[in-house]
Parts: sequence; structure tokens; C-alpha cells
Amino acid sequence: MNLIHSVDRKFVAGTMIFLILAGALAYCAQNNPTTLVFPPFGHCYGMRKGSERHLWMFLGDRTRFKNPQGLAAVKLKQNDKQGKKDDDELTVYGVNSGRHQIIYNKSLLSLAAYGKKGNKKGRFMNPEGIAANADGDVLVADTGNHRIVHLINRDNELHHLKYIGEKGEASGQFQNPSQVALTDENFLYVTDTGNNRVQIFDIDGTHLRSYPDPNHNLGLSFDSPEGIAVTTEKARWSRFHSAFFCVTDSGRARIRKIDMQGKTLATVVPADLPFDTVDFAYLAIDYYENIWVTDIANHTVHKFDRNLDYLASYGEKGSDDFQFDEPRGISIWRKFGQVFIAEKKSAQYYWIGIDLLDMTHKIEKDTLTVSYKLTETGRVHAAVMQADRSILTLAKDQLQTSGYQRLTASIDSLSTGDYTIAIKAKPTYSSRKYFVKEAQIPIHISTEK
Repeated sequence: MNLIHSVDRKFVAGTMIFLILAGALAYCAQNNPTTLVFPPFGHCYGMRKGSERHLWMFLGDRTRFKNPQGLAAVKLKQNDKQGKKDDDELTVYGVNSGRHQIIYNKSLLSLAAYGKKGNKKGRFMNPEGIAANADGDVLVADTGNHRIVHLINRDNELHHLKYIGEKGEASGQFQNPSQVALTDENFLYVTDTGNNRVQIFDIDGTHLRSYPDPNHNLGLSFDSPEGIAVTTEKARWSRFHSAFFCVTDSGRARIRKIDMQGKTLATVVPADLPFDTVDFAYLAIDYYENIWVTDIANHTVHKFDRNLDYLASYGEKGSDDFQFDEPRGISIWRKFGQVFIAEKKSAQYYWIGIDLLDMTHKIEKDTLTVSYKLTETGRVHAAVMQADRSILTLAKDQLQTSGYQRLTASIDSLSTGDYTIAIKAKPTYSSRKYFVKEAQIPIHISTEK
């Protein structure tokens, strides 16, 4: 299946209403980090970052940002208009935990806030995680009330449907559930933080199993699990259709990739990253099964490949471009590669891009070897240049996966002189039409024996 799609302008405008993004034209310069890129002006009209001021413009005094947490982005079937000009519109739900509510876009031009503080219908107590599907189901980890709240979106209005679970230690009960994830088959994964486990339910709230499973003990155990993301063989937008889930635990200092039998496949701890400490908050998985995690302590977003090998970190503390202030909730619309990230007092919107890192070369005898790291699967063109002319092609529109890559070529046909190795990389998502990452390094070739 070919992922390559383009994003309709109105589609993007719909996704942006939730974020109330207002900013200047943001186009990716070549000297900027490009693991994530800003949508071009024509697709979001300069709106890619929202603040409390913008929230007030839509909802007035009814709310303000107070400890934002989870995000969920989905295309509702009720808003999917089929045809040659498909006006796809994302609905994006955000948990405004400190105000005990969910903020979401009802249409291209309106926002709504659902919920108040309490334990009755329509009320939450410091909710955190959220998940949603195309049928309008919305599942919220009502952390302080020790339950999952099942809402339904009908005609772009949220309504209470049911509760799942209550406070306790038995199967189907919770102690401060933190986050939720929903598969395409509508299996609900919940990090039951206080009970040190992950519980699985069907969409009706029937408990199916727990990890660790006492009947199939593979040595798995959790220490206050919080973040969770999942993908399965039946995921619609998945390149590999693998089945696994990822969890953060141990004081949000560890990430693990776990298969559906409960076997740990890979682990990340602070020593694996170029940071002394971490605070892994929320997880997301993209089309290529790369794993993303927000890090509140370092004001950044880390990206790992599908084997949980580190690729890159994007962002630093601040309020300017390429910066975050305590990023937390993250949601990726896999079809197009849109990324939504909640911050302490705002939210940001990106497209998945591609970066070229750690580019080096060596010449041994008559062989040139070029090495580099890609932060995303992409199409790569590489050549040896002289005076802006391509002298030797190393790769031509070659599809390469994220991680370290190496190109080799014989240079016995080249004469002594100064050359440039030029590499261009394009992502496969929507950003491919608007963004190319370019990198160059000078080399000297000597044919003297």
C-alpha cells in the first residue's frame, strides 16, 4: 500500500481550529532541525501554534490552559465527505486536566469545552490520557476518579456514554489510571498506574487481559506505568503491520517495547540518550512504527525507530521556533504525518519531516564511502559534484529507512581535485512536496599513487 497522500487545505484548517494556531509563515530553512517541519503557509495559513490568548478568542472566560495533558486526533466518519475534492477534517481532542475538561473542535470555526470538576456524569477529576476513533468513541483516563470515561461524539457534540471500572485492585478496577490507547480493532489499553499493570478492554468495557499476566509470566513487571502507545497487524495506516505496545514507567525514566505475549523486545533508559535525566511523558507511534516520546524535563521530543534505537531529539526550552515549554501530550495522524503536541500553556502543530545527521566520508584506495543518519524514511539522491555539475551518482531517488545509511562508489574515473558530496532527502509524507533536506561536505580526491 502506498502511503503517499496530499493534504487538502481545508483539511488542515480543520485540524488547526483546536490548536488555535496563529503564527508567521513558517517554512523550513536548510540550517534548521527538520525531524519535524512547519506546514507551509498555503496549507495552514500561518496558523501552527496556539496560546491562551487564542483560546480566549474562541471560548472567552469559559476556560484557560491549566495543565494540558493528552491529545487525540481522528477523522470522524460523520465528517468524511467522499469525492474527488475530499474535505477531510480532523477532530482533535485535548485534555485540559487542571480545568477537568476536554477541549475539542466542533467544526472549522468553533471550539467546545466538555466537563467540570466532580465525579458525576460530565465531570472529571484531573483527567490525563485520551483516545478516540472514527466512530466517535472517546475514552478518557479520569485519573482522580479511578475510572475510564467513555464519551461519544454525535453531530460534533460530546455526550456521556458509560464508565469503565472503579477504584480497586481486581481485574477491571483501577488505581489512578494515567493514559489510554485505542487500536483500530477498538481494543482499549490502559496504564493502571497505581496497580502497576496495563489492562486491556474491548470497546464495551469488558476486561480481556492484563499485563503482566499471572497465567503467562514472561518476567514482565511495571513500576508505576504511565505513557502508552499501541499498534497492531490490522492498523490501517501502518507500513509493517507489526503488533506491539510501548510503555513508560519507573518514574517516567524508562520506555519499553513489548509484544502481545508480554515479552520485552527493547528498552530505553536515560543512559541511552544524550541527557542526564529524562521525564518521558506521552508516547505515539507513526506510520513507519517509529516511536515518539515527549520529555518534559528536557523540553524536547525524542524519536526512536521501530526497534527503539535512538534517532534524534527535536526542540529545546523556549517559546520560539523549534522550542517547547514542557511538552506533554502528543498525537500523530499516521495517514498524512501530522503531529500535534501539547505544552504547558499552548499547543503546536507540525508535519513529519526528515533530517540528515552525522554525515561523514572516507576514501580507501579507489572507493568512496559516505555515511549518515536519516531521522525518517525518505527518498535520497546523492552525488559527487564539481562546479555545480554531477560527476558521480551515489544514489538516485533511493528509498531509505530511518537510521544509519552507507553509500559506496568507485572513484577511479575521477581526476585529482576538490569535489562536494551533495545529498538531498525527501520524506514520504505530505511534506515531501514542500520540503527537501540538503546537506553537503567538501572532499579532496587525489589520484596520485
